[in-house]
Amino acid sequence: MVPTQMGLQFEEDFLYRNNRNITSRYDIALTELIANAWDAGATKVNITIPTDYHEELIIEDDGTGMSLEELRKRWLTLGYNRLKHQGLEVIFPEEIKDKKRIAYGHNGIGRHSMFCFNNNYQLETWKNNQCTKCDVTLSEGDSAFKLTNIEESQKFGHGTKLSVFVTQNLPNIDACKQILSARYLYDPEFEICINGDIVQLDDHKGLINKETVEIDGIKLEMYVINSNVSGSKSVYHGIAFWVGNRLVGSPSWELGDRMIRDGRTRLAKTHTVIVKSDDLIDEVQPDWTGFYDSELMKKVYDAVAEYVNKIIRQIFSSKIEETKTEIVRAKRNDIEVLSPYSQYEIANFVDNLVESQPEISQENLNNAVGALINIEKSRSGKSLLEKLSSYSEEDIESLNKLLDNWDIKDILKTIDEIDNRILVIEAISRLCSQKDTDELHTLHPLIAQARWLFGPEYDSEMYVSNRTLKTIVRDVLKGKGYKELLEENRRPDLIFFDTSTIVPFYFEDFNEKTNLQEVKKILIIELKKGGYKIGEEEMNQAKSYANALKYSESFIGDYKIISYVVGDTVESKMDSYIESSNIYITACTYNQLVSTANRRMFSLRKHLKERYDNMETENIVNKVLKEPKQGTLEFDK
Repeated sequence: MVPTQMGLQFEEDFLYRNNRNITSRYDIALTELIANAWDAGATKVNITIPTDYHEELIIEDDGTGMSLEELRKRWLTLGYNRLKHQGLEVIFPEEIKDKKRIAYGHNGIGRHSMFCFNNNYQLETWKNNQCTKCDVTLSEGDSAFKLTNIEESQKFGHGTKLSVFVTQNLPNIDACKQILSARYLYDPEFEICINGDIVQLDDHKGLINKETVEIDGIKLEMYVINSNVSGSKSVYHGIAFWVGNRLVGSPSWELGDRMIRDGRTRLAKTHTVIVKSDDLIDEVQPDWTGFYDSELMKKVYDAVAEYVNKIIRQIFSSKIEETKTEIVRAKRNDIEVLSPYSQYEIANFVDNLVESQPEISQENLNNAVGALINIEKSRSGKSLLEKLSSYSEEDIESLNKLLDNWDIKDILKTIDEIDNRILVIEAISRLCSQKDTDELHTLHPLIAQARWLFGPEYDSEMYVSNRTLKTIVRDVLKGKGYKELLEENRRPDLIFFDTSTIVPFYFEDFNEKTNLQEVKKILIIELKKGGYKIGEEEMNQAKSYANALKYSESFIGDYKIISYVVGDTVESKMDSYIESSNIYITACTYNQLVSTANRRMFSLRKHLKERYDNMETENIVNKVLKEPKQGTLEFDK
């Protein structure tokens, strides 16, 4: 019979998977539990942290506590909406008068924090002299957790006590004291004790500046504290956001996705910026580890960045002027011989650099300005003016349109990348058929640095070739034709064999199960000498190389090995592709690489034929490899 109604079902680890931070990190768990005490109107929280596993951790507060009915509604409702049922402001015990406090809780997830330490814990809460005690246990099926062994009794006063025998995530006592002192602003009516010691909440000595701004109705109170005066711990350094007197996330010099200060500088290590606001409560993530990514927070970050930069300029104002004067004095003779425009450029550069990086050392500034002076000395507009004067009106109009849409740096970067790739194609096409080609110095190094020739997926900086990988491949393949040459020191990316050169690359990524880096793909490019024909023997040899690597235990994980064997020709009756157990081997010719690369470059080489036809092969090779002259190539004489 088909049931007429079915309910939700829960896995036993539902709360762990959906509240990962508070059920795996003791610092966040304890912060949430203290926040619960704050929301309950407590004035004191006593925390007992054990020194070893299977001992009891206890958190007790003197807040309002809960009646049995309130416990049932609040504790047993997943995603309990505190704002809806209890309002934004904290309700205090009757004896506390005229006190105002903003509540932290929104989504009712803080009460799950005790599951950070065990799958079950004991809860005791009392109010109006009535006490309720029960066990809270993770569950499955129709409930994510259950209250069992419920007992009622009389108990004077009000408060809540949570206790658990720690079987996981044992807190470090000293770390807890430091963390909690950094996550709550000083409040003389809210005291936290850990193992009998009162946590000293910061009262912000060393305040050097205070300013209030308003952004879209959001009031921000910003303070700058000098820790050399206040004696604050290193955990404070950076920008600390406080909402309702509680820290959001951890202090850092990062705002959203941008770093506004280098944390290694002396200023960053000795100053803290506190941004206080009760108006950002809706922007705080449920576990208080950060803010939501929103347009409002972007505006807040912009305002805070502007404030921080202004204060830093004020702190360094005297040093900035002193630094500017010193650099002009040191470089006076060099600056005087420059044109007025170049002098202006130097002055503007110094102003911008020192303003943006007031902590810059005199030595680094001297080096930067010296380099710019050399550039200004060598700069001449005469050549540019001569070129412009010879352009037609149509050419000048085209140049003007280009500059309207492109930045000069972007143009140069794009053209340089295109030029480099076409030069590689041009060089390979000239060298691959030359019987006297010096492969070790020219052909093989050209192809070794151009992975994109073998497919767009390899055109990524994620594929790397380094000495560690080269050593593994070399050691595994020893005895398979490997020979040691002096060239290895000059070409650290190449491994030399009797009839070929091998270039290894690999691609790493995170394993989502282990959260560790591991190799995902190994790319092996085997370049045969000029005039070499690839047959079954060569393909089988490549397969033996791949198998040797696959079963060498040098790499961990289920990775692929992709191998390309490149020669002058390929036997026509042979299968040029082998696939077996995550090993993929392809035979191809140098001319195939050239032809395929031409298509990938949209046949630009053909359209720019005249430019490259007039270049000598030696100059092409040197430009691509970025090396000094290697000696005259015989076939260019």
